[in-house]
Amino acid sequence: MVEAARALQLDDLIDGARTAISPHAGLGRGMKVGKEEIAGLVAAVERYTTLDLEAERRALEAKVQHLKDVVGKVKGVTVETSVPEIANRRLRDILARA
Repeated sequence: MVEAARALQLDDLIDGARTAISPHAGLGRGMKVGKEEIAGLVAAVERYTTLDLEAERRALEAKVQHLKDVVGKVKGVTVETSVPEIANRRLRDILARA
């Protein structure tokens, strides 16, 4: 009987202490945002709002053209650019066939 009472008291103590453990899985705790995440989000938004999307598209198109030029020099290989049907019209695929 004494052992059962001790075990019950120990379980009560453990259950009571769980609420003091960090992070406690209480209401809102899973939604906690740290200063690092906020700083990262601010930096990403600032970068996106100042980004020259047209210049970035031109840079990517230049890389695609360079790849086509290099791969196209291989004897017996033909290279073409295509836009996949599911693409957002900015995505390009390079198809190389031997």
